[in-house]
Amino acid sequence: MDAKIPLKRDSESLSLHPLTPDMKDLRNVSSSWDSLAQSDAMGAVLTGKEWNESEFYASGERQVEEILKLLESQGISLATNAALDFGCGLGRLSFALCKRFESVTGIDISKEMIKRATSSPLNPENLKLIQSERNDLRFIEENSQDFVLSLIVLQHIPTRIAKAYIGEFLRVTKPGGIIVFQAITKVTGLKKSTQQSFWEGKPLNWDSPSLPKLIYRATCRFARWIPRKIVSHRLACYLKKRSGAPIMQMNPISLRSLSKTINAHGGTLLLSVEDGAAGSDFESRTFIVRKR
Repeated sequence: MDAKIPLKRDSESLSLHPLTPDMKDLRNVSSSWDSLAQSDAMGAVLTGKEWNESEFYASGERQVEEILKLLESQGISLATNAALDFGCGLGRLSFALCKRFESVTGIDISKEMIKRATSSPLNPENLKLIQSERNDLRFIEENSQDFVLSLIVLQHIPTRIAKAYIGEFLRVTKPGGIIVFQAITKVTGLKKSTQQSFWEGKPLNWDSPSLPKLIYRATCRFARWIPRKIVSHRLACYLKKRSGAPIMQMNPISLRSLSKTINAHGGTLLLSVEDGAAGSDFESRTFIVRKR
C-alpha cells in the first residue's frame, strides 16, 4: 500500500556523495559525523536551515506524533514498553519517544552526537544512549523491543551495512512489534549528459548495429564509465578526506532488495510511504514493518 507523508528533508546545503566508494568503513562514517556535530550538530541532523534548540526538539515531537498517528490510522497497534531509536543523533526523536514509552534506547555512530545528547538538560531519565561503530546490534537483546524507529539515517550508511541493520532491527523486535525506517530507494535527479540520456535503458545492440559500430559503442561507454564511476567519486572523497572535510553520503537501496531483506529476517511489510525526506534528487520512502 502506498501513501504520502512529509518528513524533514536531510539533503540540502551539505555536500552529498551518492554511492561513495571510500566510505565502506563505519569508522570513516563516524569520523565524518563527529566533524559535522562539532561544526553544526543540529544543522547536520536536519539540513537546510539554522535551528534553535526549542524548534529542533519540537520538530522531533511533531514527527514522532505523525508516525504514531499514521500507525493508528492504519489500525496498527503498538505496545509501549520498550523502543529503540537507531541513529538518534542529539536525541531529537529519542526525547519525544521517552514521553510515550517506558524505556527508550538511542544508538548513534557519532561519539560527539551522543556526548551532546547525554549532556542535554532535556535528556530524560528513561533514555539509555549508546555510541557504536558496529555493523550489528548484538548488545541489544533479541525480541526485546516493541518499537524500532530509524529516520534519515540508513541513507547515510553503505548499502550492505544498512541492509544488515534492517535485519538487526527485526532480530531485536518482539514478535508482533513494529519497525519504522526510512530509506532512499532510487536516485532520480542526478544530472545526465545528452549522450548519457540517449543511452539510458538501451542495450548496445538496440538497433542491430554492425560489428564495428557495436565495438565502437562498447569502447565509448566503457571509457565514459571509468571516470564517472571510478575516478570522479574516489577523487572527490580523497580530496575531502585530505582536507579534513566531512562527507555525508547518500546511498539507495532498491525496493526489491528491501523487500527481500525484510522477508528474509521475519518481517512483513505493512506500508510503504513516500516521504520526500532526501530531497528532489532521490526517491525516499518510509517503511512500516511488523515482525512475524
